Amino acid sequence: MEDFDEDTPGDVSIRERHRQITRMAILDAAHAVFHKHGLRAATIDQITSAAQINRATFYLHFKDKIDVAANLARRLVTRHKEHYGELATLRSPTRASVRKWVERYLAFVEEERLLTAMLNEATSAEPAFAQEHLDYVGRIADTRLETLLARATGKPREVLRSKLILLQMMMSHYAYYTVGQALTFPGKFPLDALADIWWNEVFSPQT
Repeated sequence: MEDFDEDTPGDVSIRERHRQITRMAILDAAHAVFHKHGLRAATIDQITSAAQINRATFYLHFKDKIDVAANLARRLVTRHKEHYGELATLRSPTRASVRKWVERYLAFVEEERLLTAMLNEATSAEPAFAQEHLDYVGRIADTRLETLLARATGKPREVLRSKLILLQMMMSHYAYYTVGQALTFPGKFPLDALADIWWNEVFSPQT
């Protein structure tokens, strides 16, 4: 299984480059098939037909449909870190500016509705991928949100780090229900509530 942060080496053999091109073609074809038929209804035969390959070639690169979905989901997850980096660099943050960030983040998730569904499906079906995703969330706290962590040391810093991880999980779960599953939130002003939680736990002067 590839890691979220794994980069493709710049100097690779012709054979490896061909393998990468084929792999990307399968992923692009699968994305189109999933968009047309839905993740659960789509079949491997539809993916291989769209990618113009046979099933043997498919299985050289992926073990099953969920493996493909997991690799597509990485495209979404690696973009999450940019949005959290934006949150950490807010100038003189206020409750209102944090809410604006919540709006932008959820708009991004909405634009990537299909990849959001793939992420949810893959984390539910593959425990190893779910752990990989959770570990990546921890790395976002250590890197993109490092300016927030720098305000504390010792145990308070570790508690704040755990808060940042849990808050990311909160955003993911909200997106899972309202975007991935297209369910109606059973309450009023959820964006205000999300912004308040971020503000009170991370940005409030009392934090």
